[in-house]
Amino acid sequence: MSYLQKLLDKYCPDGYEWVKLEDAVEIFDNKRIPIAQNKRIKGKFPYYGANGIQDYVNDFIFDGEYILIGEDGSVIDGLNHPILNYATGKFWVNNHSHVIKAKEEFLNRFIYHFLSILDISDIVRGTPPKMTKGNLLTILIPKIPLKIQEKIVEILERFRILEAELKAELKAELEVRGKQFDFWINKLLNFTNFDKNNSKELQSIGCFISGLRSKNKDSFVNGNQRYVSYLDVFNNKEINYLPNNFVKIFDDENQNDLNYGDVIFCGSSENFDETGYASVYTIKNDEKVYLNSFSFIFRFKDNNLFLPKFSKYFFNCKDFRDLLLKCINGVTRFNLSKEKMSKIKIPIPPIETQNKIVSILDKLSEYSQEINSGLPAEIELRSKQFKYYRDQLLDFK
Repeated sequence: MSYLQKLLDKYCPDGYEWVKLEDAVEIFDNKRIPIAQNKRIKGKFPYYGANGIQDYVNDFIFDGEYILIGEDGSVIDGLNHPILNYATGKFWVNNHSHVIKAKEEFLNRFIYHFLSILDISDIVRGTPPKMTKGNLLTILIPKIPLKIQEKIVEILERFRILEAELKAELKAELEVRGKQFDFWINKLLNFTNFDKNNSKELQSIGCFISGLRSKNKDSFVNGNQRYVSYLDVFNNKEINYLPNNFVKIFDDENQNDLNYGDVIFCGSSENFDETGYASVYTIKNDEKVYLNSFSFIFRFKDNNLFLPKFSKYFFNCKDFRDLLLKCINGVTRFNLSKEKMSKIKIPIPPIETQNKIVSILDKLSEYSQEINSGLPAEIELRSKQFKYYRDQLLDFK
């Protein structure tokens, strides 16, 4: 016998009835007010849309605990469940989310959890999908004693809180490990650690090479050659995989392809601090791979001067970034000047030193990654447990 059935036998021996949602909740759609993005005044109060918080504004129209249900656009997930948000405190809601609150004989949290497992595909209509107020209120919900609702909510909330705590722990641990890694990378790669007499300007040890030239949007339809995208560079300190982006390259084109050990820089960005992010190409293969037009290559004249594994740390360390940021021009869009950058003077550590630093930082990186496999697996397990018990506790026939 399931736990739910035991609760029903104890607190509801004569059975229960099903009622329409309109008999279980109050609906507050008439209080919703949309605000165009350019009319919103920034503030501390959440501004909700169909799929959650869209912004923060300086005023509120609701104060309390409410259930928000997507009305149009983002209204249904991949399992045909409704898009729900449980909003508490002071907040604002636009006209893309229904706003409901439980009546006396129901608990808000019980209704929220019950709705979260429903298949609503038969009451969502149109393109884009829409769930009208009329269809929403026809949903049937079991009318059971508050005592049973409380027991169900208590168990589900315990799982929800545990999952939230694990996620917070993961975030905090990742931040700590990230700071530890940044500390050591900047300490080990502090320019004062190296011989000043063995420093050289970038222009004397390498050259700058452009990415793709003379390409338009049609060039990226049915492409025949791989290329490294801007996001590949921005999101990775090392390109150690064949990118799954393709561009059309003709045989008579003179385009520059990437070589093992090339250092790639994001040459342009809308954000000053994001300009000049570096990534190192560490693939050895015969297939030609090209580079997006918003990035450029720094290629060493002597391939033995810098280890590629060392470059991925060096060209992202604080001392180098501080010099690089002085080479950026622009007001609304920022560009990295290759001319200014060519005059940056950097230390050239011996290969033995480079290997030692790489060994230390690789170990620290592995240590940082451990948390990415440990806690997420625990969170996934807790999430599966929550869904299992939720489905069991809400399995009304």
